[in-house]
Amino acid sequence: MNMSKQFSFYLTPNDTESLEKTLRQKLDFLILADSSPRPVPLVLSRLKLEEMGKEDLTVYLIRPNDLNRITLCQIEDSDEWVIDIDFSPTIEFDRCYTSKKSISKGRMYYATGYYNENDVWVEKDKKFLTWA
Repeated sequence: MNMSKQFSFYLTPNDTESLEKTLRQKLDFLILADSSPRPVPLVLSRLKLEEMGKEDLTVYLIRPNDLNRITLCQIEDSDEWVIDIDFSPTIEFDRCYTSKKSISKGRMYYATGYYNENDVWVEKDKKFLTWA
């Protein structure tokens, strides 16, 4: 039983743009924001950050038909909702923060399953796992 898979990388903004272009040639996917002001996922138009330091670095990649299977949790004492990666068929994509002097490490990660309310391991959908 694999509980998760991940790898790290270093990408400049231009590298991120190139990666998205390559992925879109091979896969159909949507990009979701890490949080939303409503209990529905917020779809973004691209992976590349519009303004470094003013946006969340974390976004999620999903198959378009999984959009209504995304689980969001409300942050306590807040109007903000966040994606529950444990239960949702998503790939977490942590973008690299870049400045003139440095670049932070990015990561792609997904959980292969979760423990249900009876503490039994449940694998995520096979089609999602193959896609991921």
